[in-house]
Amino acid sequence: MSRALSWVNYADSNDGLKLDGVRDDSPASKAGLKAGDKIVKMAGREVKNVYDYTYALGEMKAGQEYEVEVVRGSERLTLRITPAVRKQYAVSRKQ
Repeated sequence: MSRALSWVNYADSNDGLKLDGVRDDSPASKAGLKAGDKIVKMAGREVKNVYDYTYALGEMKAGQEYEVEVVRGSERLTLRITPAVRKQYAVSRKQ
């Protein structure tokens, strides 16, 4: 599973998780997420802080579509995101 979101504000929070940014051409970008959005629900789970976000992200499967609720300004929006498979990077070990 890929990281759907690239820059997350880890400040103590109990009312959602605010995005500092979104990578171009990422699943988050394709879903319409934007910097400044506050994720309040993801994959059917309430998101109040980074721990809730991390748990929900871990439950999501690559290629399956999920709803993400965000607060953008004064609006509450429901977007659909499809996580991608995480790229694997080979690590070479010198012997």
